[in-house]
Amino acid sequence: MLRMVCIVWWLFAGAVAPTDSFDKIKRELSQAACARFEFVSVIESEVFETADSAFGRAYIARDGRFLVTLGSDIYLNDGRCLYSYSAENNQVIMETKADSAEPIREISFLTRLDAIYTTFPVRSGETYRLLKKPGQDSQTPDSLTVFIDRRTRRLERLEYFDINDERTIIHIRSQQSDDSCDDKRFTPDFPESAERIRL
Repeated sequence: MLRMVCIVWWLFAGAVAPTDSFDKIKRELSQAACARFEFVSVIESEVFETADSAFGRAYIARDGRFLVTLGSDIYLNDGRCLYSYSAENNQVIMETKADSAEPIREISFLTRLDAIYTTFPVRSGETYRLLKKPGQDSQTPDSLTVFIDRRTRRLERLEYFDINDERTIIHIRSQQSDDSCDDKRFTPDFPESAERIRL
């Protein structure tokens, strides 16, 4: 009888136990054909005691392609090349992905969090610490802290230190998952006047 009670309790507890909201978010983003984000990137420099911020948008495909705009700059991975467009210099730098030394731009790794990182809850449903798994791309942050908006059950912000050891905060303004991608958005479309440099 006691064994039956324990089995019933275990089944009931398993049925009603809430699924971690961050697990749901990661699963939704990884399964989406394309994910869209609007965000504000803030980089804090302790050396210069300054903080620079820029508005950005990201369009990320499940197959690794991405289009990220940050301020007036554009970063595009079309599946073959990585393009970095500087509006200030009116210049496009083109690199093959294998040879690219360009860091993964801002939040382009967000749809692959479980593949890249091991997750440790700090406060379940609110705050999580992520540590990079062995053998992962060295261009992504070694660790980051993720904050969840409990009301919307969406990403709220990310915090990490970049390759220059400057604190970076990504405030997520909006997040959406799509069942299909607009492939035209991954087609290079830079000003004709821009200087092209192939590395």
